[in-house]
Amino acid sequence: MSGDPDVLAYYKNKHSKKPLQISNLNFCEQVDAGLTFNKKGLQDSFMFDIKTRKTIMGRSDSASFGDSYVPMN
Repeated sequence: MSGDPDVLAYYKNKHSKKPLQISNLNFCEQVDAGLTFNKKGLQDSFMFDIKTRKTIMGRSDSASFGDSYVPMN
């Protein structure tokens, strides 16, 4: 982990040492929060996406935790 607030790194699981992907948030084109899905297991999740060159889908256990990734200005 770099600790850089402008970089989003995501891992296979919490024990992984090397990230699967790293995205520079300075190139963020769009952020969507409050997304809903009908897929089993995702109905009660707080979903968001971050669009850079790729779209990164995220899920959190609470709206406030998701908002820490997706600040609503």
